Amino acid sequence: MKISIAQFRPETLNIKSGIEKMIHILEKATKDGSDVVAFGETWLGGYPVWLDHCPGIAQWDNPIAKDVFTSFQQNALILDSNNFKTIARACKKLGTPVLFGCNERSKSGKGSVFNSLFLIDANGETQIHHRKLMPTYTEKLYYALGDGAGLRAWEHKKGKVGGLICWEHWMPHSRMAMHLQGEDIHFALWPMVHEKHRMASQHYAFEGRCFVAACGQLMDEKDIPKSLNLKHKGWLLQGGSCVIDPAGDLITEPLLEKEGLITVDLDISRCVRERMTLDVTGHYNRTDVFSFEVNKNRNVE
Repeated sequence: MKISIAQFRPETLNIKSGIEKMIHILEKATKDGSDVVAFGETWLGGYPVWLDHCPGIAQWDNPIAKDVFTSFQQNALILDSNNFKTIARACKKLGTPVLFGCNERSKSGKGSVFNSLFLIDANGETQIHHRKLMPTYTEKLYYALGDGAGLRAWEHKKGKVGGLICWEHWMPHSRMAMHLQGEDIHFALWPMVHEKHRMASQHYAFEGRCFVAACGQLMDEKDIPKSLNLKHKGWLLQGGSCVIDPAGDLITEPLLEKEGLITVDLDISRCVRERMTLDVTGHYNRTDVFSFEVNKNRNVE
């Protein structure tokens, strides 16, 4: 099964341009024969990295911060909107599934924003719609809490595919929810795959006996809203995307500070080989000692 990680700079706070760029990358990956193409955490819309770098961003009644959030919310993807359908039509036309992180605005109420993961298949159908369970630290300024409805894997004809977002990889119950579905390929979406994120991705691969595509993205000061007082110069997110085998070892070295399409052909039978020694859902599990359940209700449409 051939997969691609798309590590390219986002079109921050510009959803129309972001979709155009995504489709252009999908076209290239399709020519390369990719079975699934993946983009990093909130790539569509842009990761709000300024929350970690701009002084005063969390200050009460800051008019500049409110203006930026307004643009952030207005450029978030809405399920089944015209923007969403544009992506779905491209997947169907090209015959290539896409898995991507985005800022998602809910259809109900005033439109809270979620840190979300979508997988759209080659028929243009939505197979995975996951909302990050717990926004990480400063992300809580922008994002609502997700739910368990999207904790699912999709059965591609060549292997089972799933994904989690960022620090969900340090939530043992999230990992187990996905392991129990028998993933062959797991997409780990990060804003940047630095050393600890790579460690978490390698741990997931070893524990789940599956391939992991750790997907990061690139952003520098030019990708930050100009109205914010950013003193940092240079890279804010350095990419670091890589592919890991079911033994937890790197197949590709991290791609740092550079755009590119990482395409790898994976032998899914390797997942079975490694499960001989460890299967946390089977012979290395104690269901007589531990019980496990997942609430898969959708909280907000």
